[in-house]
Amino acid sequence: MRGPAPGPTLFVVAAIHGNEPAGVIASRRVLERIDADRIEIRGELVCVLGNVGAFARGVRQSARDLNRAWTDERLAAARAGAAPIDAEDDELAELSRAIDDVRAVARGAVSVLDLHTTSGDGAPFSLVAATPASQALGRAFPVTCVARLLEMLDGTMICALARRGLAGAVVEAGRHTDPASV
Repeated sequence: MRGPAPGPTLFVVAAIHGNEPAGVIASRRVLERIDADRIEIRGELVCVLGNVGAFARGVRQSARDLNRAWTDERLAAARAGAAPIDAEDDELAELSRAIDDVRAVARGAVSVLDLHTTSGDGAPFSLVAATPASQALGRAFPVTCVARLLEMLDGTMICALARRGLAGAVVEAGRHTDPASV
């Protein structure tokens, strides 16, 4: 959704884990509300489905965890069009291209929001890369913000995007099956 006036771009990734539909539902609701209420936005809001194949089957992943595939080596291979090793490599290439395409036409800063849910009960929280821009984005949500944990995990999307200069935050919204997670 592109507003008439320049401004920041928020790129929302929902269901990078296919068994986490709350972010997809929430994204659709926000887009529908903006449209129905004719809310004029400044900048752009882009919402994408992170792991299309796994989401269609309601499983976390097809072959590997897509949110651990964002290593420099895998990204380079995906961007070069190297033959995919598995279904998540295809998803990685598509998602990386979509982010690049949005960045190419952005009329302001681009931030990425990665929407997740958890397998257990617990309060929502955010995780951010260890960059000032990512930490500021994470603090914008009314939940506990955890910094420096993502760097302990190999191949997360938010850390890979931080290395490319983008601010990003993960929001873990609650249990997968809890309607309140939406």
